[in-house]
Amino acid sequence: MLGQQPYFDQPFYVCFNVAGHELCLLPVADTPRQELGCVAHWGVKDIAVASVTLQAKGHSLFEPIRDVGDGIKVASFLDTDGNVIGLIENPQFPNICEM
Repeated sequence: MLGQQPYFDQPFYVCFNVAGHELCLLPVADTPRQELGCVAHWGVKDIAVASVTLQAKGHSLFEPIRDVGDGIKVASFLDTDGNVIGLIENPQFPNICEM
């Protein structure tokens, strides 16, 4: 669809660089609850700091921080309404959110 190969391609996670932004796909079979479908991941500078910040704001840990290779780390949280918030720390991308 994008006309390009992913820059990161593993059975558990596939990422594309689309005009300087990450488009990453997480296979539904790998999520703890298959009905979740797609999870958007916010790019953060330091996933450990962002995780503490989200937990302090009342969001609960859904999937703990895990290293998915190449220095990339991901985690996810449930907000107070039960929505999944994904985080990604990727040193290869400068477009990040400060938390």
